[in-house]
Amino acid sequence: MNLPLIVLAGAGAVYRYGPSLGARYFGRPFYLIKPSPRRYCELALELAMRYGIDAASMTAHKGQLVARAKMPRAHSMAEAHEIADALLKAAGGKRSGVIDSAPAPIPTGVPKVERKENTVLVTLPGFSASDYANATSKSIIRELESGAKSVVIDLRAAHDGELAEMLAAVSPLLPDGVAFSYRDNTNDLTPVSLFYGQVDDGEYQAVIDGKQKYTVPVALLIGEHTRGTGEAVALAFRGLVDTRTFGTPTYGLTCWNAVFPMPDGTSFVLTTNTILARTGAEFCGEPIEPDSPTADPVTDALTWASLHG
Repeated sequence: MNLPLIVLAGAGAVYRYGPSLGARYFGRPFYLIKPSPRRYCELALELAMRYGIDAASMTAHKGQLVARAKMPRAHSMAEAHEIADALLKAAGGKRSGVIDSAPAPIPTGVPKVERKENTVLVTLPGFSASDYANATSKSIIRELESGAKSVVIDLRAAHDGELAEMLAAVSPLLPDGVAFSYRDNTNDLTPVSLFYGQVDDGEYQAVIDGKQKYTVPVALLIGEHTRGTGEAVALAFRGLVDTRTFGTPTYGLTCWNAVFPMPDGTSFVLTTNTILARTGAEFCGEPIEPDSPTADPVTDALTWASLHG
């Protein structure tokens, strides 16, 4: 065969299918050249209607019709951003849209475990290091083995980080099995599960040395900076006996968002999954309301824990 024709055909296939297949299988659209405003909108339309959690809704259907009508008249990237943003929100909800791309934040928090009389106080910020997960879980086990009767977990600065590692850190306090599930727009469930020292969050796995489990009262401190992974950790405890949340409402990133970087420095953000708690409660970008609203969650949680431990 003629090599130039093969190369030309391959380039044509990449030009046509690269954005869609790249986004679907690698999370990053592949373009040979920067997309025109119309091609930019076309990819937003495809992703929104294929993966958006609300893609089957009337709002998404209307958003699709509006986008199709506007796309041929989009002559600037600013117009394309506006069209794509509205479409992504229609199919994915309020946590979806077009954002300026930025490097993913590197979690720098360090978990801390300390003893307050008969209560273990665990400060759990966002983190991704497996060493932190292992050390934190071992410290919790050590304190409970030495006579502590209850645990307070401070999630008020818990965001970013790797969910599997953060759950592994507090896994001695969680039963084996499904902690919660992600639900997509076809009602398929992706469980986030724990089993014998291993945590699987649907994308990544974390493993710790300690396999012990403890059924003790657990208080969770939450607030406006509890976001994303921090909210997921809080929901992993939802429905367990002798568990209570203290503080103020969380940020409200209680969903699974897919992020697709675009060549112009923007990214598509699309909510693709809700979070289904073990109680049956479903969250899709709403804040978690505390069981005990309080301006002094540490004191109130320690008091509750000491009374129930």
